[in-house]
Amino acid sequence: KRIEKRAFAYNNSLRDLNFPQSLESISAGAFYYCNELETIIFADGVSSIGYEYESNNNDDYYNSNSDYVGAFQHCYNLKQVKLPKV
Repeated sequence: KRIEKRAFAYNNSLRDLNFPQSLESISAGAFYYCNELETIIFADGVSSIGYEYESNNNDDYYNSNSDYVGAFQHCYNLKQVKLPKV
């Protein structure tokens, strides 16, 4: 029901994601630096997409210029995101 923080970070084999309705939330940084990711399709079940602030960060996982981390941060080839109807 949840994709945890760093679950797919730096995974360059992901190109297209089609999330099932059973998925409810995606943690911050879950797809951090997935450089080949191009398309994301969200089902109706997703109600939370992570974005957080890390105040005491000693981890090189995050961008050194910013302590804010989004679920899809640095996915530079992302071209299409389809959201469910509200």
